[in-house]
Amino acid sequence: MGFMHLFLISAISLAITLSVYPHIIKDKSIKIKRLIKGKQPHRSCTIYFIGVIALLAMIPECAVVDWSSRYLLKNLNATTETASLSFACFAGTMAIFRFMGDFIRNRFNAILVMRSSSLLAGLGLLTAAMASHPWQATVAFAIAGIGIANLVPIAFSAAGNQPDISTNTGMSIVTTIGYLGTLMAPAPIGLVAEITGFPAVYTGMAAMLGMIMLLAPLIRVKASEKFDANLTR
Repeated sequence: MGFMHLFLISAISLAITLSVYPHIIKDKSIKIKRLIKGKQPHRSCTIYFIGVIALLAMIPECAVVDWSSRYLLKNLNATTETASLSFACFAGTMAIFRFMGDFIRNRFNAILVMRSSSLLAGLGLLTAAMASHPWQATVAFAIAGIGIANLVPIAFSAAGNQPDISTNTGMSIVTTIGYLGTLMAPAPIGLVAEITGFPAVYTGMAAMLGMIMLLAPLIRVKASEKFDANLTR
């Protein structure tokens, strides 16, 4: 049964991939001409704060991906199926709105998107922390997925467009700091949850997203610089 399930999913995925392949838009090579001053990267604090934004966005994402199902099972007495659905709803909304990220950011100001997204994600996690029923938490995690979707892509794009640092260096610094959240956060989150409980953990994650709201102006790039949307992909 397990083998047939994997075979079926693989066949469906292959069919979808083959059907959309002819319609994939090829990225054009875009050369961004920016004046990079003789300033050493480590002297620019902004790029490191952008890295902190990415870190603060990735930690809550990991907290939902790795522990949301456990939270529903342990605290809300959910069935295994319902607990799994909470993660699926989070991942689904995050995927949908991440694919829409370029359109949303181009339609609205990047800082406004960062602030509104972090606020929405924070409210979603705070609602999940206060939930009394599995379905309340599931909907809350789905809302959090909408907010979290574009926080990291916007931070990465801003990192690649800083005027005083090369694109490669800026991206390297921010991705290194940001992915520390993915590598180091899951185990400490589980330990803290055992001591304080998951509601306290998700409340703390909401506070992290509130910090992103305060740091959002740091992703601003100069009006004279071309904002490269392809860096979010």
